[in-house]
Amino acid sequence: MSDQHNKKAERIRIAVLALAILAALTWLWHDRRAREERVNKALVIDEAPPSDQLLSKRMISTVNIPQASLELGLKLARDKDYDGAKRVFETLLAHFPTSVSLLNNLAFIAGEQGQLDRAYDYLSTAIQVTGKCAECFNNLGSVLIKQGKAEEARQMFLRAVTLSPHYIDPKLNLAVLSEEKNDWDQALDWYQKAEPDITDPQVQKWVSQRRHWMAAISGAPDRQVANTQ
Repeated sequence: MSDQHNKKAERIRIAVLALAILAALTWLWHDRRAREERVNKALVIDEAPPSDQLLSKRMISTVNIPQASLELGLKLARDKDYDGAKRVFETLLAHFPTSVSLLNNLAFIAGEQGQLDRAYDYLSTAIQVTGKCAECFNNLGSVLIKQGKAEEARQMFLRAVTLSPHYIDPKLNLAVLSEEKNDWDQALDWYQKAEPDITDPQVQKWVSQRRHWMAAISGAPDRQVANTQ
């Protein structure tokens, strides 16, 4: 019994150590993925009709932002010319101050330039314009994380999930926050809630790995695995 207990303790110790290393790598990967995704998706809110999942993130007004100017700002942002993109978006915002997407785009650029307070202000303004922008709440949570305000960030992520139940980013953010608190059961629950809506194979693989780790450490049942048996 003593040998079995020691072996079990050693397996748990190795698993926790491996998890800590994987978590560190995950943060680096997720931060890079988040930046790329915000450029490719969040910045194009005004370019294409929204899907059902994006309706809550659409501008609440029907302002007609000049398409040529908008496309120029988007191109500059994708090319990482953030100063140029900021000038374009700020000029547009002076004419369309209630554009949630412009505010969100400017917050993204401010975050990329390390101006977290300015990013916070832009997102707070967007939320004042409409309390239905799930992406704004999620992005504000990301800013708060970088400011070391984990509990406030958690509230923003929860709000984003409430507004858009199929939006995976806040669920993954909540899962990672739970991991940081060593709340393996809660982390597992958020990964399981996010997984059905994931369409990106790379993200799907990453979440599947995290889910299995959380189930192994917490001893909680893995619902996805159980449902396939």
